[in-house]
Amino acid sequence: MGDPLSVSMQLRVLTWNIHKGIGGLDRRYRLDRIVSVLRAIDPDVALLQEVADHWPSAGSCVQVEDLADQTQLKHFAFSPEHRFKIGGYGNAVLSKLPIVDRTRIDLKIGWRKQRSALMACISLPSAAPHSQLFVTSLHLGLAERERREQLSRLFEIETHHSPSAPSILGGDFNDVFGTLEGRFMTEHGYQRLVPRKRSFPAILPVFCLDALFGHQVCSRQTYIARCEGDQIASDHRPLVADVELK
Repeated sequence: MGDPLSVSMQLRVLTWNIHKGIGGLDRRYRLDRIVSVLRAIDPDVALLQEVADHWPSAGSCVQVEDLADQTQLKHFAFSPEHRFKIGGYGNAVLSKLPIVDRTRIDLKIGWRKQRSALMACISLPSAAPHSQLFVTSLHLGLAERERREQLSRLFEIETHHSPSAPSILGGDFNDVFGTLEGRFMTEHGYQRLVPRKRSFPAILPVFCLDALFGHQVCSRQTYIARCEGDQIASDHRPLVADVELK
C-alpha cells in the first residue's frame, strides 16, 4: 500500500484463516498460493490463523518464516496452538513495521479444543499520531457460549494496555449469526472495520466467520479479496481494510 512510514499513517490490514496452506477446493498443500495473494493485496499488517509449523501434512516447514521471507512482511510473531505428534499450527501476526512485544492469551474453555489469541505491539514511526499499535489475531471456538467466555477472558487482558492506543482485533470468530458485536466489541470501544461479509467457504462464501474490529481506528476502504488464487488458496477468503489511525 505504499511506504509504511507515511505521515498520515494509513495502513492496510488483512485477516485470513490460511488453512495451513491447504486449498479449500483441491485440498492440495500450496503455500505459494498464499504468498501470491499476500503479495497481490500487499497489506502492512496481516493477522493470520491456522499457520502451520513443522507439520508433515503442510510441508514440515515453519510457515510464518517462509511467508516473511517471500513477502514484504518481514516482522512476525507466532503462537503455536494445536500440537500433534509432529508439529502443529497456530496464530500469527506479520508486519512491515517492527513488532516490539507479543503476548499469547489462552482462550481454552474446559474440555473444548485449544484456542488462543496472539497480541502484538507494533512500533510506529515518530511522525505517526501514536507511538504504538496493538493488533490481535484470534481464532474462537465453535459454540456460542464458548465464544462469549473467550471474549470475556480476552478483554480482561486486552484492556491492560493504554486505552488511548489504537488497536485492531481480527480473525476467525466463527460468529455465524453476528451475536458478539453488540455485547462485546461495541461495549469495549471496538467498531467493525469491515461490514459483515461472507468469507467461508472460499469458493462460494455462505458464512460470515471472519471479522476485523478497530479501537481508535477508522476504516477508509474495505473489501473481501478479489485477486488470482484467493478462492482456492485456503478454505476462507481474506478480509481487508484500509484504515487510518485516529
